Amino acid sequence: MKNDREEYKFSGIPTFMRSPYVDVDQLDEYDVGVLGVPLDYGVSYREGAKYGPRSIREHSHWDRVTEDEFHDLETGDTLISQSLKLADVGDVHIYPGDAEKTNDEISRAVAEIRRRAFP
Repeated sequence: MKNDREEYKFSGIPTFMRSPYVDVDQLDEYDVGVLGVPLDYGVSYREGAKYGPRSIREHSHWDRVTEDEFHDLETGDTLISQSLKLADVGDVHIYPGDAEKTNDEISRAVAEIRRRAFP
């Protein structure tokens, strides 16, 4: 249930640019579906890339996907700050130790998003 209250930047579930979190089958009303791939292929010493999607989401909260309108006083034009509708679909399921199965799952997830929105 959505409420009309503004959430603070430091609260709530971190999604990419504070976009809505939806299931893939709800992407028909969005232009872009953001999918995280938390993966550390070939790491032998220092892991960390698998934390990338989470960190990107947490740090992208400073920006917001909105369709705010701004009036240009010089030209009289109305400008829209962001016309794309983004949604976060979470992370793809990873199979640690099984690169082939993980790659198949990534391909399947991206294809599923692509049927409805831009991945």
